Amino acid sequence: LTQSRGVMLAMVVAFFGMWLIPRLRAPGSRALGAVALAALGFALPMLLILFEDVLKQAICTDRAVLCRDSLRLDIWARSVVLVLGDPLFGLGPSARLDGPHTFHPHNAMIGSVVFFGIPILLPILVLLGGAVSAAARSVQQLGGRFALSCLFFAVVSLATDRSNIFGDLNTHFLYLWLPVGLAFSLEGARSAKPPEA
Repeated sequence: LTQSRGVMLAMVVAFFGMWLIPRLRAPGSRALGAVALAALGFALPMLLILFEDVLKQAICTDRAVLCRDSLRLDIWARSVVLVLGDPLFGLGPSARLDGPHTFHPHNAMIGSVVFFGIPILLPILVLLGGAVSAAARSVQQLGGRFALSCLFFAVVSLATDRSNIFGDLNTHFLYLWLPVGLAFSLEGARSAKPPEA
């Protein structure tokens, strides 16, 4: 799932989420459905990578663009070894992995653990779950659908390409943090509104 393949999968999940979530009637159902879909969206590319060899044997007859090696599983295995070296605090944000094409873990959650330790997962999951939930509850507002679709896209992208969610101010950084901020600001505006009489 390198380069455009991961992005294509992220777009499919985002479009499906934008079709499904607004159709759920209760805001609580929307929030729970959105968090579940985001978790599934994060797991899907990871599962495709875990079963990459089986899938390639089944569908690839040549070295087509969609069938090239992603090297993700090897990179992730090396990352896990690094995590085991210092599971509590990680290696620090400036650490790099050895080998060709492995200058970062290519998975934001694994990368965050490599760089900052296992305890960093809890605040990341709370932050992402809260943002997805807030965007889903605000999906009827202007900007709510945009925030939710961007978050679906970002969560899938986090599974295949990012060193960690805190590093490098670039487009990947904005894919995540812009919709997180928008989702929480919409939720704040929604909850600050006086109830209708």
